[in-house]
Amino acid sequence: RDFTVVMRRGRRMGRSDLVVHAVARHEQDIASTVHGPRFGLIVSKAVGPAVTRHRVARRLRHICAEVIDGLAVNTDVVFEHFQVLRTHPRQIYTFNCVQV
Repeated sequence: RDFTVVMRRGRRMGRSDLVVHAVARHEQDIASTVHGPRFGLIVSKAVGPAVTRHRVARRLRHICAEVIDGLAVNTDVVFEHFQVLRTHPRQIYTFNCVQV
């Protein structure tokens, strides 16, 4: 349910292979026991076999760990990845996509 809220109500920015959705969480809208920024990952099967998808997810989690301190505590972010990650993982975050 939380993924749906972020993807429907959140601001989005991206490119053909990656879309980032971000929303400021309102406690009455989203039931949450976590106090702080939350991240979700969606990695499509089009990315490749499980090994490749997990590699992409690990890279995205690493990026999340780097940017978590710069986000408001009530921020939810969902990374939605569609195709093979061909660029260096740091190049994914070349735009200010998680400013809510």
